[in-house]
Amino acid sequence: IISICENGNNLLVVSHSGVSEYVRDTDSLHLKYSGKVDNPYRSALLSQDGSTLFLGATKGLNILNKKFGIESVLLPNEYIQSLAYNGHNYLILTPNSLYSLWKGDDNIFHVKSILSGKGDLDFSQMVYKNDFVYIGTKRNGVYSFNLKSKNFEPLTAIKSNIITTLFIKGDHLYVGSDGKGVECYDLENKSLITFLNNPQNKSSISSNSVYSLFVDNHNILWVGTYSLGICYSSESDSFFKKYDSLEGNSIRSFAMIDQSRILVGTRNGLIYSENSTNHIYR
Repeated sequence: IISICENGNNLLVVSHSGVSEYVRDTDSLHLKYSGKVDNPYRSALLSQDGSTLFLGATKGLNILNKKFGIESVLLPNEYIQSLAYNGHNYLILTPNSLYSLWKGDDNIFHVKSILSGKGDLDFSQMVYKNDFVYIGTKRNGVYSFNLKSKNFEPLTAIKSNIITTLFIKGDHLYVGSDGKGVECYDLENKSLITFLNNPQNKSSISSNSVYSLFVDNHNILWVGTYSLGICYSSESDSFFKKYDSLEGNSIRSFAMIDQSRILVGTRNGLIYSENSTNHIYR
């Protein structure tokens, strides 16, 4: 599982090879679209009106309509790393460029480059807030890009270099890395909190190699790791609890099913956690 998207009352679950719909009312999963094995998906985003699903693949951006039929493929020679919507246009991140995507008066999607020539940085992930796009790289930490001024500069407060995932909620930018745990940066106050694994402290995060991050409706920070499952903590403290039964599992994505349950996408399929009982269901 690579991504889970809200789809009205349900959720769209995207794997490397296809798209399924998770129906909240019945807790059931239904296959909607099978992709090509030789062009695996890397990212997914549902349009604001729910009429279009964007699937970023290793060979371009697939645009699917409401009936899950492919309408078009854009940037067929590009490896699509991440997708986002900034309130005006859709954003597409590749290893060395950032593109803007919009639907014109001709009812056709158009794309243009708004940041390019950054191949030495090797972009990996992005999130946005207001006019700023925060871009994680695979070797040089996090950069900020102002969509209005086009100013592009490193976010020097972040100490991690190999960025694996980003999540933003309110004024807090959460940065997951390979090797340096999780950093929480307050964009307003310019303060930084770092969560690192300490083998002598059972309440520290499970691993410093982080795959995914999520903050739920109760302001609980969920950390998905490469091979040591899930740990979670209230935003107000740094004491993490762990799901020991998930050790050995790579955690790739999170989504809220309802007020008490989290849907989790892993390398080995879907699971969900029951917050009230701390039980995991496969």
